[in-house]
Amino acid sequence: DSSPQRPYRERKNEAKSTVHWGQRKLCLAELEFLTQFASEASRLVYAGAAPGDHLAFLCRLFPEIQVDGYDPRPFSASAVPPLAPPNLRVHQVCFTDEVARQIASEADAPILFVSDIRTADWQSDKESEHDARLLEDLHAQQRWVDLLRPCRALLKFRLPYVAGNTESLDGELRLPVWGPQTTTECRLLVSNDMKSCNKEDPLPTKVYDHQVLSDQLFYFNTVTRISIYPRPAFAQDPRDEERLKSAGLCCCFDCTREVEILASFLMARRPTLAKADLALAVTELSRDISVGCRRGPGGLLDAPAAPWEAAAAAAAGKE
Repeated sequence: DSSPQRPYRERKNEAKSTVHWGQRKLCLAELEFLTQFASEASRLVYAGAAPGDHLAFLCRLFPEIQVDGYDPRPFSASAVPPLAPPNLRVHQVCFTDEVARQIASEADAPILFVSDIRTADWQSDKESEHDARLLEDLHAQQRWVDLLRPCRALLKFRLPYVAGNTESLDGELRLPVWGPQTTTECRLLVSNDMKSCNKEDPLPTKVYDHQVLSDQLFYFNTVTRISIYPRPAFAQDPRDEERLKSAGLCCCFDCTREVEILASFLMARRPTLAKADLALAVTELSRDISVGCRRGPGGLLDAPAAPWEAAAAAAAGKE
């Protein structure tokens, strides 16, 4: 991968201007995934789906897709009856090899697979435990893709902090939108050509260098995410600029990628939408996502302060 790198260094006390919004991060990654591949399958299997607020929202955007979400943790009220959309079923159990085998044995059509399993916790785990759990998660996801043989899969992808190499599924690494300010996580898009791939054939793998990816993501967090990007061609009118800003969509990386993802969805699903109306439609959909992810329509404008900002404000209040 030729993505630019920057040697990692700790930034504990540095100001960070980016915003982390977990449910929105998942929503946009999966919205882009479904915009591209919903036409290939009528069922989505989701491991690690709780709490599921964003998933309920996505199900309403793609009513033709039957979604089965698995997670032992509780699901939010919006993801369970009577509030859940009719095409969302949740199962409050762990996703296991046995569950994958059962789904595969019953499947009579292509499926999509998404995984957001997260047994590792960098805040509470010891470093050795954390890295071991990361690898366990990667290996589990690889087994499930091998058992399910989905036409496409979108997987959580994180490597251990220590230097070394890990062999895992080959695929396209996708950068997060609205990820943690010092994120070391990507999404791995795995494609399986069902027409030419025998289920007995081994899945393609690749060796990933921990240090290379760490340095690439450090560059992403400290350069790419805080850079300014031009508005798309459909949003050159000053009125469109004001509309986007009214929803909190500036020209940073995260906002720019959100605008791109939402515009692609709208153009794919609403082909008669006039180009002159696209910026307004993007703004409205962005507000809908804020509501769907359990925040009001001014969500991005009301983003919670970063820890350093909250600490600075508290210190200023004591002066």
